Amino acid sequence: IRPNLVNGHYWHSNYWDPLYTLHEELNVTWGFHEGTGAWNSHMNVLYGENRFYRHVASHWIEMQQALIAMIIGGVFEFHPKLRVAFLECQNSWVPGLLSRIEWDYPQYRDSHAPYLSLTPKEYFRRNCWAAVEGSDDAKRKAFQDTVVSMKRRVELLLALPMSSLDRMAIQREVRDIGQR
Repeated sequence: IRPNLVNGHYWHSNYWDPLYTLHEELNVTWGFHEGTGAWNSHMNVLYGENRFYRHVASHWIEMQQALIAMIIGGVFEFHPKLRVAFLECQNSWVPGLLSRIEWDYPQYRDSHAPYLSLTPKEYFRRNCWAAVEGSDDAKRKAFQDTVVSMKRRVELLLALPMSSLDRMAIQREVRDIGQR
């Protein structure tokens, strides 16, 4: 999922509650992955045609904005079983950002986020992961794990009540993805 503003809604919006709840119920991790060419990326407006600027900025900044929205916006408070991965954005930004949120936490929590019961670092430890790009062996293992996970997600999805047309469309899409 892209970490950008989607359909006019950012990640702390109640608009996403049904999707967060579904991910919790299915025990499926939510994964953010930014793309330099994503239509909704703020980096396109800021850096235009310069792919170098957009690529460097999009992977860190868009992820940081999503994490800030989810922590301060109370997503992890109201959806304690939601797991979120911040993928292919390195992870060196996480400690600094969490420290910044922790720095402001005592000053603003009571007035702007009284619903928060944990510290930002506690939410991150409980609900989040930040991944880095690794070696070829690590990538191969991660890909194999992803394939197994995807197969399980499809099984769970197909177990839900749906029309036969929807079921066939999902099966066709899965087959097409497998042939790519």
